[in-house]
Amino acid sequence: MNGQIHILIVDDSSADAELIARELQKGNLEHESKWAKSKQEFMLSLQNASFDIVLCDYKMPGFDALEVLQILKDINPDIPLIIVSGTIGEELAIEIMKQGAVDYIMKDRLSRLVPSIWRALDEKRLVLERRQVEKKVLESEEKFSGLFEHMTSGAVIYEAVDNGEDFVIRDFNPAAESIEKKNKNDVIGRRVTEVFTGVKALGLFELFQRVWKTGSREYQSAHIYKDERGLESYRENWVYKLPSGQIAAIYNDITERKMIESELLESREYLSKIINSISDPIFVKDSQHRLVLVNDAECALIGYPREEILGRTDHDFFPQEQVDIFWAKDEMVLKTGQEDMSEEVITDAKGVLHTIVTKKTLYTDKNGEKFIVGVIRDISERKKMEDALRASQGLLEGIMNAISVRVFWKDKSLIYLGCNAVFAQDAGFADPQEVIGKDDYQMPWHGQAELYRNDDLEVIQSGNSKFLIEEPQTTPAGGTVTLLTNKIPLRSVQGEIIGVLGTYFDISERKKMETESVKRARELEVFYKASIGREERIIELKKEIELLKKQLGR
Repeated sequence: MNGQIHILIVDDSSADAELIARELQKGNLEHESKWAKSKQEFMLSLQNASFDIVLCDYKMPGFDALEVLQILKDINPDIPLIIVSGTIGEELAIEIMKQGAVDYIMKDRLSRLVPSIWRALDEKRLVLERRQVEKKVLESEEKFSGLFEHMTSGAVIYEAVDNGEDFVIRDFNPAAESIEKKNKNDVIGRRVTEVFTGVKALGLFELFQRVWKTGSREYQSAHIYKDERGLESYRENWVYKLPSGQIAAIYNDITERKMIESELLESREYLSKIINSISDPIFVKDSQHRLVLVNDAECALIGYPREEILGRTDHDFFPQEQVDIFWAKDEMVLKTGQEDMSEEVITDAKGVLHTIVTKKTLYTDKNGEKFIVGVIRDISERKKMEDALRASQGLLEGIMNAISVRVFWKDKSLIYLGCNAVFAQDAGFADPQEVIGKDDYQMPWHGQAELYRNDDLEVIQSGNSKFLIEEPQTTPAGGTVTLLTNKIPLRSVQGEIIGVLGTYFDISERKKMETESVKRARELEVFYKASIGREERIIELKKEIELLKKQLGR
């Protein structure tokens, strides 16, 4: 089409109308557009101006696209109508197209709008050209013959017989020969019901009869035609009554197009089943941050049905402070193309707070449109378990650090994995964390390292515990203390030995007291024995004195 295109936008939303206008501008479409936000403005616009095409939202206050389509049919049926909607379902869209709309565009797929307009205008041009052709055919048999022979659409001329009870083929153009795989000479003069055995099942025969009786042209949208061989194909037909009383059927085999459409629909359904079978929530946003796809898990997470989610943004579901974070991450992905993975919080429809990890990546389609693909992992329960574990670990550490018993544990390589505070102090460290990763050769008691490690290995290799091991230990100050140590195998939750767990007491004072007690006992024994000897000597002396007295006669 040459010159400026005149477009009427019918939409009650100024934001959506502006969005459409920007898309038209972005598509380098030389045009002039007018916006009608109500039925009254739409009617007035049609009365005051001429338009090449109408872009219409499906549902608006007080009227809808079906009513707009009917008004166009009444006023000017040649003006193509394209539905531009964010809520229309695919089945409804197909039904509206059957009613006469030329296409439907989802508002989250506006990149298709300008190409669709060009196609609609091309189809309009073709329709107008067909009308012009029909007029020329009516005016000139010679011109009609030339067009008939060279047009790319199949064309067949029929003559009514038996008062319209059947139709005989009078002409058959080369395109029809190609489509039907039939020779013109083999079909001329034969009845349509004989050559095209599926014409009645197709509903085309009744259409022939109506056009022959009324003289009004009719269009039959894509229908399945089954030929005498049982082969099926999709056909669309335009049927006209000629001044001669004959009828002309111009048609196209659109099987390939319908197959592509069917494959696309199957592909979408297949993809939908796949993403809805995934337990992790998945969403897709366009460059305007509008949600254009969500799986069942995403709907369940945020607590809204799919029809209330699509076409809307985070502002419609979450608190502003959360939306600000989501929005900023979205913009970063859109502008840089870099993947983002962040821990976030969201509030669902019931007010429940969820902790999530969201992975966002950029997808750019063949038209250059950018989309954010997000995959969510709800870690709320994991976070609760982690908090509970930290609380439990804190309690355990508090208990361990409050007791005087030294506690330590090592892996199978005899590297320290942890200890309590009093053990760390024995090793000369202020914090138990400083012990982790070291072995006994790096401790003040490195001189006793082999002794300790031999016991450790014996416990690990045998799986048997050792109790009340009395052993020396060198202190950070260079002194020596005596320990009473217990060692048991350290096992995983599966029961596998993964190291050794040890506890010990410093019994140096007790050993000192025992040593002092033994020494004192020995001294007392000596004293006792000395005392006993002295008493015996006194008795002997007394006996000797008594004996002397007797001898002296006293």
